[in-house]
Amino acid sequence: MANKILKNETPELGQPLTAELLGRAIRARRTQSGLRLEDTAALCGVAKQTLQNIEKGSGKSKLETISSSPHNNLETTSGFPKASS
Repeated sequence: MANKILKNETPELGQPLTAELLGRAIRARRTQSGLRLEDTAALCGVAKQTLQNIEKGSGKSKLETISSSPHNNLETTSGFPKASS
């Protein structure tokens, strides 16, 4: 029998974006969708360990790079305020 996925609460998104907050939001969305870490990593095209690091807020991706990308839609799709420069 498969392990039950425990749903995480969505964190308060009206605060400045940090690696930890982004990770908690990603984990909450994943668990609320009933997706395992392995499956989500495969869907995103990243290694399981990479996604796990991101969810812990310890990924090596720089938030400045993600938030300054011209393809960034974090503000409109996630509820996060736009990162300040």
